[in-house]
Amino acid sequence: CSYDLGAKQLNNKNIVWLIIISGIAARIILIPSSPTLEDDYNRYIWDGAVVANGINPYKYSPLEIGNDSTSVNSEIAVLHQLSVEAGVIFQRINFPEVRTIYPMVSQVFFAASYIISGWNIIGWRIISFLMDIITLLLFLALLKKLNLPQGWVSIYWLNPIVLRQFFNAGHMDILLFPFVLGAIWFLLNNKEIISSRSEEHTSELQSH
Repeated sequence: CSYDLGAKQLNNKNIVWLIIISGIAARIILIPSSPTLEDDYNRYIWDGAVVANGINPYKYSPLEIGNDSTSVNSEIAVLHQLSVEAGVIFQRINFPEVRTIYPMVSQVFFAASYIISGWNIIGWRIISFLMDIITLLLFLALLKKLNLPQGWVSIYWLNPIVLRQFFNAGHMDILLFPFVLGAIWFLLNNKEIISSRSEEHTSELQSH
């Protein structure tokens, strides 16, 4: 029947590899692109710089830092210097009067992004790319586990919304998928304890 024929084609290794390579190429092309109509990434990079410099990201809002470069508060002085280095990244932070709302698991990734490329979004895009590769591998593993066509991974891997919102816009939601899929994988393999821990990390990421 037509369904069996379609499933056979979607299990064809050449087609699956074409899907994977096409998705990788699309993501690599978008790594140096400029986000359009989005500015959330400015907060990610700022939070990452704060954490990388050993300061609690929940302690001060960007507005609290002010313009006083001679503050007796050593942390404020460090943050002021960072704000000068950040330039437009700092100036474009959304809701500067609000302290960060992103959970600690996310902050680890933000800090890694800052360590990779400083005030450039490239570091965050690299983190996103690596997390998405993990998502791809988990999707393929789950499809195999469920005896479904491997080509179905294209629903996610070639999805224009994923490419636009996560790789051009730079939204942090991409961090959730490996934890969600990891929880499902461990659940399907009767490893409920590990699965529940993965779900706990997912809940923490979602709390933003």
